[in-house]
Amino acid sequence: MLEEKPNEEALGGDFRNELFNDRVYVQTPAGKLVDLAKGCTPLDFAYQVHTEIGHRCRGAKVNGRIVPLTYILKSGEQVEILTAKESTPNRNWIDPSLGYLKSSRAISKVKSWFRNQQQAENIARGKAILDKESQRLGIKTPNIEEMCSHFKHADSDTLLEAIGRSDINAQQLAFFLKVPELEAQPVNAKQKKNHGQTTVTVAGIDNVQTAFAHCCNPVLGDDIIGYISHHKGITVHRSLCKNIAQLSPEKQTQLIAVSWGGKKASHAVPIVIDAYNGQNLLNNVSHILAQAHIHIFNAAMDTHPDFSATLNMTLQIENTHQLSQVLSKISCLPHIVDVRRKA
Repeated sequence: MLEEKPNEEALGGDFRNELFNDRVYVQTPAGKLVDLAKGCTPLDFAYQVHTEIGHRCRGAKVNGRIVPLTYILKSGEQVEILTAKESTPNRNWIDPSLGYLKSSRAISKVKSWFRNQQQAENIARGKAILDKESQRLGIKTPNIEEMCSHFKHADSDTLLEAIGRSDINAQQLAFFLKVPELEAQPVNAKQKKNHGQTTVTVAGIDNVQTAFAHCCNPVLGDDIIGYISHHKGITVHRSLCKNIAQLSPEKQTQLIAVSWGGKKASHAVPIVIDAYNGQNLLNNVSHILAQAHIHIFNAAMDTHPDFSATLNMTLQIENTHQLSQVLSKISCLPHIVDVRRKA
């Protein structure tokens, strides 16, 4: 564990793996046994065998069958790495949300490769990454000075170089590049009017405008009920409010189930996916969204004479990070040309 002098965080991660997690034992085609942490992938295996094999890895076979590089290895399996003669690591490999690498040592080797690239190349690559992420999220190019301050870099070159080296990853960019309508609105400490707005869920739907009733003044934790008023919208009462108890049978039909708002509000976000081959596109995208527990409001696909396709979807998204994460996963599917939020 000390051979390559990993940083303290990586060393701590390896100690936790050693002490608390099960190990996985797999074989090379020559019969050599390789010891890995539970949850490791063929790409982790490749870097464990040799750094260059990891860098040149482009595919893997497990027990003679082609598997994705994100496949989780099991003890007893035989792993064969498919390499290219001259190749380089892929930046997606160090994105934790995509699941290519688990071993902190392998991740460190990939990051080290990118750090050793020429500064000018990293700056150009960083600018391309930033432009692509901004375009994909459907937002304007951010203020570089604000980004430098946020990520604690002296100037734009060192900032872009850090992005190009993957010291600043896609997840960190997504936290900074916020889509306004996906971010929670600030709540004033002193709310004089309509102080119940967005604090309750109406019939399972967040962000419905409501107001608290002055007759019973419900507070967080009370059992509550909503009353649909023709002039004031939905008024929230305590369930035991005397005014609710005295409603006539006719007016009781205007009651609606409400509850204290959930921790996560979601928003309908339209996205566009362009692919040069539409075969299995909708099925593959739907599978990724199902794994991420993201609801699809609607989907429509246009197939063109050259077999390319455009898929328009509206998704239920909680925040910018979740949007960026799912767009990254979709972009890794075969035949994808572009995927972006429809601004």
